[in-house]
Amino acid sequence: MSIPSFTDKKISLFIISLVLFTAVFNVPIKSIINNRILGGSLYFIFEMLLVILLIFRIIFYDRVRISKLDYPFIAYFFYGIFQIVWSIFNNNGLYQVIYDYRRYFFSVIFYLAVIQFLTFYPSLLPKLKKILFLVISLVVLELFFEYIYGNILKLDVNNIPWIGMINSIREGAGAAQWGISYRGISVFPYPHNAGLISAVGCLLFLYEYKLTKKNIFGLFSFACFVGIILAGARTFEISIIMAFMYLSYYDFKIRKIFFITSLISVVILTIFSELIYNIGFLYKFFQGIYAFLIHADLSYGINFFIVTEGPFLERMIYFIFGAGLGDILEITTKGFSYIGIYGMEWRIFQILYQYGIIQIIILGLVIINVFKQKNYDNSIIYYKAIMFQFFISLPHYLEMYTIGVFQVFIIIYAIFTTHIFYVENKIIPNKNY
Repeated sequence: MSIPSFTDKKISLFIISLVLFTAVFNVPIKSIINNRILGGSLYFIFEMLLVILLIFRIIFYDRVRISKLDYPFIAYFFYGIFQIVWSIFNNNGLYQVIYDYRRYFFSVIFYLAVIQFLTFYPSLLPKLKKILFLVISLVVLELFFEYIYGNILKLDVNNIPWIGMINSIREGAGAAQWGISYRGISVFPYPHNAGLISAVGCLLFLYEYKLTKKNIFGLFSFACFVGIILAGARTFEISIIMAFMYLSYYDFKIRKIFFITSLISVVILTIFSELIYNIGFLYKFFQGIYAFLIHADLSYGINFFIVTEGPFLERMIYFIFGAGLGDILEITTKGFSYIGIYGMEWRIFQILYQYGIIQIIILGLVIINVFKQKNYDNSIIYYKAIMFQFFISLPHYLEMYTIGVFQVFIIIYAIFTTHIFYVENKIIPNKNY
């Protein structure tokens, strides 16, 4: 092994780890260093360093991996560049354009960088998985800490620095604060994010348990399932049942877990979900959908066109490309459409309104690219179930696009596509993978 390659591997793994840690834990970092700008920018700085390292690596070794597995993300990357130009043309404000580009598009470069290092240094894969396990474990353990601190010890959760900071931000925005409740938020602004990471962790640790037969992974898988409950993430209580249903088709041993998980989830949903016992809300919700489909009554708060008035050509252009990068709340005050039906938000329309139908198509290609892959082995089967957790978050709250959560998705998607690349090219990074 040459000195440059050894150094390249060590540095790349270190920077990838820093990106993951500083993105997932950006809120705690902000609260601890008491600097929201620096704390929220560290992951972006490390992503830039990784890109610079990648450029030097390509120059030094003159090789790069681009396969059909990466085409949807390459399209995603170039469309993001177009959105910068389109947003500036629409006078959306330079600061907000840069911020949204960082959140929705720039991390695609992180994916393109990660797959290069995983492809040419297969020994990095087991190490990267360990770092991913550590990050997810810390997120879930914080949910347990938060529950014990607030609900059992009856202490003020605002004394937890990151929760106190989130509540101060919410207070300034006129939003309700998080307090002692059955919904923990962990290190994220909302409980849905913690629920998504918990669902992903539940399946990741379960698969690792099946590979290694180590009880510690089975324990963490169960802890992650409890994390979904502690976060009150009803969407992911349902999605985890769907994942186990899918896995049980290929793995008979999963059927017992599927039955137990389903039973617990149904009980929790029955106790806590407003959608179960609030019949009036359900009636209005379905009435809204019916009215839109039959009468196209836009007063029910849903519309496929962000610009509802003006020339047809203008409305179609904004339908195709969206209004661009920027603050969606500011955009919707300009006479554009609302997001939701009778108060139940469907933020997938935010993607449609801001980035147009092209972005929806690209996301569709990313999803299709996952599920069209052949099930060469159990790894692909399990990772499909894992990524389903991310995709199911898109219609309601867009949890996948939260800073930190998106980086976790990028890492897992990179592991998935790289594993297929390994299989097709008969590369064996680790006998336990």
